Amino acid sequence: MLCTPDKGRSILFVDDFQYYLQRTSNEEQFALRGILSETDGPILVATAPTVMPQLTHYGAALFEGFRIHYLKPLSDNDYQLIIGCDATQITRAKALMAYLPKTPGAAYMVKEIVYNSQTSEEDVSLLVKRISPLYQNIFDKLLPQQQRVMCALAGETEGLKLSDIRNITGQEAGKISPYITQMLENGLISKETQSTRGAHYRITDPLFNLWLPKRNDHCGNK
Repeated sequence: MLCTPDKGRSILFVDDFQYYLQRTSNEEQFALRGILSETDGPILVATAPTVMPQLTHYGAALFEGFRIHYLKPLSDNDYQLIIGCDATQITRAKALMAYLPKTPGAAYMVKEIVYNSQTSEEDVSLLVKRISPLYQNIFDKLLPQQQRVMCALAGETEGLKLSDIRNITGQEAGKISPYITQMLENGLISKETQSTRGAHYRITDPLFNLWLPKRNDHCGNK
């Protein structure tokens, strides 16, 4: 949303700036900084669930480019102000927010869902339906080998070892590893080392992990 004051610079409001940072190169972010640095360039006001390296690492395009303000997690009082005083709806809203970035846009989307749903199960179905086009687009842009990895990990909250992924996808270690490395770098999947069970891979975005198993046309009966 772009707000243009009567005088002075325009103000650009962005909800979930992390989404932009994860999907643009350092060169593209340098271009953005150049625009923001112009005398009459817009002022950017953005929200993000975390402070990302693109904002804090020396050499990053947007290093020290923002004044950061930390917001506390939503409290029960905040939920009451956004959603109302219905305790059941607040509980359902909290459950949905576990899948989403803690941004104002996400909170108001959740409000709309719980107002138009009767049960927590219907809440999840409406959320999946709402974000389906976004994840469909992301999935379609993946290479076939990467799609098979995502399908293998779909619905796995604890993750899988590399050997498990190989067995499910039918791909050899030497051929699948470069794709997994790329997916780790892009943040699609994450790697957690557990001393007793070895490294486990899982889908980073919990909402993506919720959506993908429901897309049986992509991942069969996984």
